[in-house]
Amino acid sequence: MKQNRNIVIYIAFFSFTIASCSLETDEMPSHGLEYSLPGREGLDEQLLLKMNDEIQSGGFGQINSMLVLKNKKLVFENYYNGYVRDDLQRIETATKNISSLVLGIAYDDLANNSVNDRLIDLLPGYSEYFYDVPVKDQITVHHLLTNRSGLWWNELNLDDGHPENDLTRMKQSSDWTKFVLAKPMLREPGIEFSYNSGNSILLASIVENYVGKPFREFAKERFFQPLGIDKYRWDNESGGKTNTGFGLSLRPVDLAKIGNMMLDSGRWQGKEIVSLTWIRNSTRSRFNVGYYRYGYQWWGFSNFNPISYNVTQNDIFFAWGTGGQFMFLVPHRDIVVVSTSNNYNDDIEFQMFRLFRDYILRAFPLY
Repeated sequence: MKQNRNIVIYIAFFSFTIASCSLETDEMPSHGLEYSLPGREGLDEQLLLKMNDEIQSGGFGQINSMLVLKNKKLVFENYYNGYVRDDLQRIETATKNISSLVLGIAYDDLANNSVNDRLIDLLPGYSEYFYDVPVKDQITVHHLLTNRSGLWWNELNLDDGHPENDLTRMKQSSDWTKFVLAKPMLREPGIEFSYNSGNSILLASIVENYVGKPFREFAKERFFQPLGIDKYRWDNESGGKTNTGFGLSLRPVDLAKIGNMMLDSGRWQGKEIVSLTWIRNSTRSRFNVGYYRYGYQWWGFSNFNPISYNVTQNDIFFAWGTGGQFMFLVPHRDIVVVSTSNNYNDDIEFQMFRLFRDYILRAFPLY
């Protein structure tokens, strides 16, 4: 009986993979990841099947993809609601995480730069906007990455589309960089966390200043091409610069590949893409934001978050995009989890944390 059950599990997971493939070819689309069966990597197969059933029944809202990697191998991959592996999916504000990695590559290229570089020195074309109040000229790259620039910004307290929402107003402006820098100061830089997508929009101009070429071109040459990612879309903002806040669309399997690269000390197929130093600095907790930790655009779970209670080491960090776009990384267990969805209702979006806690983590004994 046990043997038959294992055969069923094997067939079920093979069907997940086949369902994700394009119907135009008998071969699986290439992505460069190795496969393994869940049981071979120590996962509770029945728990993953139960998770899959609940996703399909709508228990976690409208999830479009779910991928799990263990020991650098893809052990679970399924797509829902008509999506297949080759579909590009918007990762929304998880774009910020990829932008910070590209910034890290540019940062490491230069020996004389620092996260304490001031924006007034990096963005000379916008110098006029730094003199309306004395402290604005003290904003640094570090302040942008930690969302503590001190700029007056109201984004999360109002619905997207509300005329007073600064994100909405920025989208309607002709130059997003100008709009962000023209905002008044609410407090001194470095004092208080305030979620501000405008901070991340400025990363495109900073990278261009560092490398002397458009952000899009640099990201292609130094990030996507070395990772073998040739299918993606990165939209521009209305001023013509790359939308480094929420403009990237990727295949979920390529987002998983990026997660693997990060857990492999920033290397892919033996070649360094992002330095380990930058990854460690980016994902290190800088401070708590309620139940969460925050680093350089990356989130984590604070020690009093229930998800942290039973992990043997609280080193989890993750990308979090509006509407339920997630990439969780668990370094001490070599686990990557990617999920995309259309869960733009806040209550449904937070169901992904329940899925991660009750199914993904518990599928790994002694997590």
